[in-house]
Amino acid sequence: MSNTHRITLLAYVALAVYVAAALWLVASLMFGFAAFRGIELLSQVRQGPIDQALTNKSQELANFFEAMGTNLQIAQILFFIVFISWTFQVCKAARSLTADLPVTPVFSIAWYFIPIVNLWKPLEALIQIYKASAGGGGWRMEPTPVLLIAWWALFISSRLLWIALGAFESSFQDIDSINKFFWYVLYLIPLDIAFLLATVSIVKIIEGNLSARRATP
Repeated sequence: MSNTHRITLLAYVALAVYVAAALWLVASLMFGFAAFRGIELLSQVRQGPIDQALTNKSQELANFFEAMGTNLQIAQILFFIVFISWTFQVCKAARSLTADLPVTPVFSIAWYFIPIVNLWKPLEALIQIYKASAGGGGWRMEPTPVLLIAWWALFISSRLLWIALGAFESSFQDIDSINKFFWYVLYLIPLDIAFLLATVSIVKIIEGNLSARRATP
């Protein structure tokens, strides 16, 4: 594949990342809205009395919250699939312009699936790609961008917190614990939003760098 075709393909995959990020953002906001409605409903339950109308409303909200949670999971999976596809393509494009780039397209995505090393190797791979996209032959001398460090910290922290939240969900005992769960959801949504914004920024920067290098004689 020629460099021109590779950059064109990369632009389409980058667009897919933007769309997937938008879908995740909408799903997160809807999930947060469901959690907010849950907090309001629990306030009504505390005030009482619990009549049939309130019971029906609680069941409807429970169904809505479950549906929004499922939508969020689907959006996250879709985003991950699209993002690793972009990572594969951007690594190929970077290697076509930088002969001594250590990371390979296969390992740029394989690191995500290997336990233990997936805590830092995906970041290391993307740092190499980022530097190569901007630095040309002297890419190793490029400074490590703070944006990538922040992006990875957001990713790891948000994933760990969502896992912890899922474990907390299975231990509901009373209204107070359910109320805390809804509040935790509201606290975590901004983390997802910050991660998505950082991801979109990284994709735009790397894509722009590679396009600029391709256009340079």
